[in-house]
Amino acid sequence: MKYRIIRCQSSSSSSSSSSTLTSLDTIVPIVSFMLQFLCLGTLSVLNSRQHAHAFSVSREIKFNDRLKKLVSQGNLHQARSKRNGERDRSRYNDRRSEMNGAQYAESVLMQALAEYDASRLTENVGKLAMRPNHFSFGIIISGYAKIGDWEGAESILLKMEHLYNDGNHNWLKPDVVKYTNVIKALARSLQQRKSINISSKKKSEKVVKRAESLLERMESSRDPHQFPNTLTYSAMIDLYAKTGNAKKALGILDKMELSERSGNSNVKPNEITYNACLNALAKGGESDGPEQAKKLLRRMEIAYKQGNRHVKPSIITYSTVMGLYARYKKPFEAENILLDALGKYKNGENNEQPDCVMYNTAISAWSKSSHQDAPLRAEKLVKIMIDEGYPNPNTVTYNSLIDAWSRSYINSDGSSIGASRAEEILSKMEHEFMRDRDTCIKPDSRTYTSLIDALAKSRHIGSARKAEVILRRMKRAFEVGNESAKPTKFSYSALIYAWAKSGEPGAAQRAESLLRETERLGKDLKPFTQTYDAVIDAYAREGNYEKAENIFNEMLIQYLGGDCDVEPSVRSYNKVLSSYSNNVDINDSLIARAQAFLAKWNAQRKEGKIHVQPNFVSATILIRMFSKKHSLEGAEGAERILKYMQTRYNAGDIGMKPDIIAISSCITAWLRSGSTHSLNRILSLYKQVLDMYQAGDQTMKPSKTFYNLIIEACLTKSDEDFFVEKAYDVIIEMFGDKLTVPQRSLCERVGEALQKSSIDQKEERIAKIDSMRRSIVYQ
Repeated sequence: MKYRIIRCQSSSSSSSSSSTLTSLDTIVPIVSFMLQFLCLGTLSVLNSRQHAHAFSVSREIKFNDRLKKLVSQGNLHQARSKRNGERDRSRYNDRRSEMNGAQYAESVLMQALAEYDASRLTENVGKLAMRPNHFSFGIIISGYAKIGDWEGAESILLKMEHLYNDGNHNWLKPDVVKYTNVIKALARSLQQRKSINISSKKKSEKVVKRAESLLERMESSRDPHQFPNTLTYSAMIDLYAKTGNAKKALGILDKMELSERSGNSNVKPNEITYNACLNALAKGGESDGPEQAKKLLRRMEIAYKQGNRHVKPSIITYSTVMGLYARYKKPFEAENILLDALGKYKNGENNEQPDCVMYNTAISAWSKSSHQDAPLRAEKLVKIMIDEGYPNPNTVTYNSLIDAWSRSYINSDGSSIGASRAEEILSKMEHEFMRDRDTCIKPDSRTYTSLIDALAKSRHIGSARKAEVILRRMKRAFEVGNESAKPTKFSYSALIYAWAKSGEPGAAQRAESLLRETERLGKDLKPFTQTYDAVIDAYAREGNYEKAENIFNEMLIQYLGGDCDVEPSVRSYNKVLSSYSNNVDINDSLIARAQAFLAKWNAQRKEGKIHVQPNFVSATILIRMFSKKHSLEGAEGAERILKYMQTRYNAGDIGMKPDIIAISSCITAWLRSGSTHSLNRILSLYKQVLDMYQAGDQTMKPSKTFYNLIIEACLTKSDEDFFVEKAYDVIIEMFGDKLTVPQRSLCERVGEALQKSSIDQKEERIAKIDSMRRSIVYQ
């Protein structure tokens, strides 16, 4: 339009301006073309920049993928060397001979960052090197976290902070994910140290302090992207769980719940959080751990009912709580958790049916129980599994059931009927395996060993020979294809104990011959501490102290020579001491020999050759030896040992604390002494026990044997009313506990002594004893 106006104006102008107009007609199109060219150029530049950005992002993604592969492949140069031959071996060995995957990935990342920084200094903007982003650093931190290298993870975090603070790398600001992964690395490091047995209290404390310091930095940060979230706190709880600090773990959970109620939804506890707290309770060892775990479980169930779908208790949750009850030998509670979970599944409150782990945990709890009905309760749970159709019982199920029967003592003579039932279970497992080799019910080495152990505890005549038959069945099963049934050193150890406890003629010699057999069978069956202990026990039961000493010395020489598998235990030393005590001819020479052995034991410990020291059992064995002298000298010697135990305990040696058995043995020594003042010493010890028990010392709870000894001592002076009345007081006290109810014969003896005495109201007292005895019988 502007061009046309000029033309109109020029038409009325003089002829002198015509040349100027002609030149404008030529210039304007050229200018228009140049403007169009510049616009197209600008668009081209913008398009090229977008393309460059897209290309840059693509390179970053590929680079991060490469870092992930390097981290996950570990010692990459070894794998590449195998694939590509010696050409790659020389290339990578120089750079990565001492690096793991995360370390090598870190070196690649740092090199890429250096190249990018260098390219920024050049004037050619179009040739910038690839820029590592914060995801690249996160990959390395996560890689270090997975292998428990918290120092490596923390060093990357510190590098990020340094790079961000220098003002030239504002895209590398660490966020909550990076901090959380460092805490995970700290937690994993505790697990790694434990697995290789180098964990120490100081190192654990250092790790905990590092994590706590990191958490404090996050909580005090002004950047909301660095505030702790649910994963952060869950990682911290996991760290406390690995150190067994349940109190601090639960403190974190309380903090999360309080923060959530204040409106912070980023710290809402989930199932992982609660399960980590349960693990902390499981490892904490607190006496009220099971009850606290059950409370947590109920909190989860309530929160889930109120609409929090993230805290739905899972099979893992129930199993953890049950495991706590099982560890504390509370099988009823463990079973109740299982049945409660099963009921919730049937009612539709939970869509997860209890699995094999839950059933096995409950059955295992019963297998460790001393309750008389324990094996029957375990059988009932197996029946529920079969009736429900899911889950199917497996090898672990039946092994725990055999363990339950092996611990059952039902007969009045102390013998067990569990061995026969345990053998029936084994036969059923063998039948299932022969019918279907792919079955989950396959007897393994533990199955056979548990049955051998059951036979050892059965006290039946011929049980040791039957145990040998089971070992032969075990060998045959292994030979025909059941690789899980390979005999182990524990199998032979159980068999040796079966012979040791059998009481059959020649049992100790047979036990030693089995020991020699294991020595010849190779490294896998090489004797260890328990094997030698079993043979020493066999000779100790016979009172053959010379043989017991020989086996022990053989074991000690091997240990001092560097074989840590045969390190003598407290049990090893005490079994040798028992061999002296069980000898039929207890004399001063034998007592001196036992004391010399004990002195040598103490000397070896002080020299650092061994790591175990005498305990209350060691001292009690010596007291029993003195009691067998049937003399005043023996009683005085026994009481000297008892006073020595008390002195050591008062000095801080808790392993030497006298218990009711030690004091009962000392009372026996005085009872056998024939001394005129023995009754005074016995009653003094009796009062000492009652005072300690009433003060809260449960180890001093009077046993039935203890009460019987006191009454026996009093009845030796039945012609004196004072001692008869004391016997009456004791027998009335025995009726106060169902575990100490006196035998009928003892009640009759006390009644006879009362009848002959001149005590007031003796008829009423006799009637009271008879009435209490009858009430117990009728109950």
